[in-house]
Amino acid sequence: MSDIHVEVKVISGEGSGSYKLKPGSKLQDLLGDLNKNPETVVVKRNDKIVPEDEELEDEDKVEIISVVSGG
Repeated sequence: MSDIHVEVKVISGEGSGSYKLKPGSKLQDLLGDLNKNPETVVVKRNDKIVPEDEELEDEDKVEIISVVSGG
């Protein structure tokens, strides 16, 4: 089985790019590769907010949005 290709856009000024992942990869795998803590981001896959255990598919479009908090 060949790799899947995922387009990723990071919303926080960090840019975007295309990533190759192994089939069966989940969002949590991608977040780990990008050094993103799943507790500090919201992830959209093909324009829908999804949990980190969501499996990625070839040609998915992923947006990673950093959550900002403060007091």
